[in-house]
Amino acid sequence: MVRQHMSGQHAPTLFRLPGDTEESVLGTNPHQQVIRELINSLEWAATRGPRWGVGGQTRIEGFRRSDGSEVPLLPDVFVYPHSWDARRGSLSIASDGPPLLTIEVTSDSTWQGDLNAAAGKVYSYGEAGIQEYVVFDPTGDLLPERVRAWRREDSRFVPWLPDSDGHWHSQQLGVAFGADGLFLRVYTGDGVPVEYDLEARAALAELRRQAARLTEQPRQSNGDGVTGAGEQPGQ
Repeated sequence: MVRQHMSGQHAPTLFRLPGDTEESVLGTNPHQQVIRELINSLEWAATRGPRWGVGGQTRIEGFRRSDGSEVPLLPDVFVYPHSWDARRGSLSIASDGPPLLTIEVTSDSTWQGDLNAAAGKVYSYGEAGIQEYVVFDPTGDLLPERVRAWRREDSRFVPWLPDSDGHWHSQQLGVAFGADGLFLRVYTGDGVPVEYDLEARAALAELRRQAARLTEQPRQSNGDGVTGAGEQPGQ
């Protein structure tokens, strides 16, 4: 793998990217829910096309800070062009290569490192050879525009802007991303939104309620000689 440094950028002396830990990336329940929905949506999309390997908050060794020192990171969501043994506790740039795409969901403890282009994850992900990087803020409190992204063009990691539909179209995966409420929605290549698990469960519950209403029968005669369940004519 050839590592490419971003030209014209120098690490500031006041910021040094810390290594991720399980505690630092855990976040709140909504934070984790956004991550779960993203992973599930990307896994579903992978069944419709190339079989990517989708993971989240797994330790990946071999990233580098702008000063050249190694730093382990745990991307909230990442996609490899291949699967891996789920029993492995960590991955590495040296043996597995870089992910195609990483997504970070901002939190109070990580947002500075997520967004710092000179010395944070923008630098480390770009330097490692990752092709696309998305940062998403569910509330807009830390990132008013909600989504900020970068992608590789030639040997440089440059800002990745939305298309005219307001979505960020991935050249690597053939899907698109767009802020939708508190979540980052995944869209298929033809623009169809991938249903969240929360939505699927709600729709299933509604179908079950409708089926229950259709199968309910009155237990008393309705006055036209129709008897309720369990009654015999003439009773």
